[in-house]
Amino acid sequence: MNENLEGLEINTSLIARLMKNWPKRASVRGCYFDEFKGSDAYDPSLPDYPKELVPFWEHPGFDSVDEEIKFKILTWGWITYNLRTVHAEEKIVNPSFDLILRDTFPGTDTVEMKNVVYQSLIDEHFHTMMHFNAMNATKRLRKMNEKINLPDSVTYRCLLEHKSLESEDWKQQLMTIACGIVSETSINAFLSLLSKSAGIQPKHALVSRLHDVDEFAHSSILVEVAKSVFTHLDRREKAFFIKYLPKAMDAFCAQDFTSWQTILDHYHIAQADRIIQDCRHEASKAKMVNDYSGIKRLAEELNISREIAYEFE
Repeated sequence: MNENLEGLEINTSLIARLMKNWPKRASVRGCYFDEFKGSDAYDPSLPDYPKELVPFWEHPGFDSVDEEIKFKILTWGWITYNLRTVHAEEKIVNPSFDLILRDTFPGTDTVEMKNVVYQSLIDEHFHTMMHFNAMNATKRLRKMNEKINLPDSVTYRCLLEHKSLESEDWKQQLMTIACGIVSETSINAFLSLLSKSAGIQPKHALVSRLHDVDEFAHSSILVEVAKSVFTHLDRREKAFFIKYLPKAMDAFCAQDFTSWQTILDHYHIAQADRIIQDCRHEASKAKMVNDYSGIKRLAEELNISREIAYEFE
């Protein structure tokens, strides 16, 4: 392992600048998306989610499904997308921030760094509320009284599974912070799937776009936090972090076939099992996103790119 990090600099000026500009920067602080008005008014004829993001939309077994049911499945795709975003914030990123604020990792105890982490944590709660309101507004406008008990997001399920295999606290803590770093430096790609999508509800794209704006700042913050955390780890901890990072990346980008299976089963779709299994075995449909430019930049700055078992594009 290359441990020559003497020339690595933590961008403290960036941290201080982001801290100072937060009141003007945070785009979601005054936004409540429980109503659809003006140019963003709800259009019942427009789908709630892009069919291009549904892994089985072109599957022969799905082709004969009633169009009304297909439309409802797209709505549940939007709800699942929001839940996955909420879980990323509440169950992965926020616990990572909490570890930092509790001085779990040396090197993150400066006033400026803690301040921007607190600011980011507040942002995340606004993001959660924004997506929560968007989901419930959709259900109300669609008059959706049915309930589907969706599972936890695939990213969070993977983290829990990985942590269950390790009994030592320090390993579980590094898994949490690794997943938080991956999430905050890569979520822009996930949000862009809808923020740049045409043909869906304009408000849905706007929700994702506004969240996306904040995450550009969070990505910069987490890169600096990650650099500071990593440089203060011992050799054993660094090796474990490097080994686990690809698993965190795979969990973040994975298509959530379990949630899709739950939705198809709810509507009693014939051949649902086969449809999902066929898609699981298609490499092109296994991932939702494949943009890890933030992690790639971090790896390059830490000089560990060659040690991470992942093929960056």
